[in-house]
Amino acid sequence: MNELFDNLKLGTQIVYVPIHANGDVDHPDSQAGFITSLRPQFNLVFCRYWRKNDFGRLGTPANSEGIFINSVVIKDTVPQKLVDTKLAEILKEITALRAAQSA
Repeated sequence: MNELFDNLKLGTQIVYVPIHANGDVDHPDSQAGFITSLRPQFNLVFCRYWRKNDFGRLGTPANSEGIFINSVVIKDTVPQKLVDTKLAEILKEITALRAAQSA
């Protein structure tokens, strides 16, 4: 596995830092969120992001967004319990959708 993925798992809090932000996690275009899926074979992680200035509400409620791993900085921005709750809701929804599709 790619060593960049060694410290990542579902629910790891991250900040997406776009290339033009030059590594600045506080840049206005950086986005805080958490990992919902890992794709090391493609150097990608999928994430959900918090609304800007409204942490606790998802800014990407309908789907996760894929980003390259080199744009990710591990950083806690909200209590982990909140992330765990949101991730459990997402996984429950996915399970229900898959069950409905196979019925």
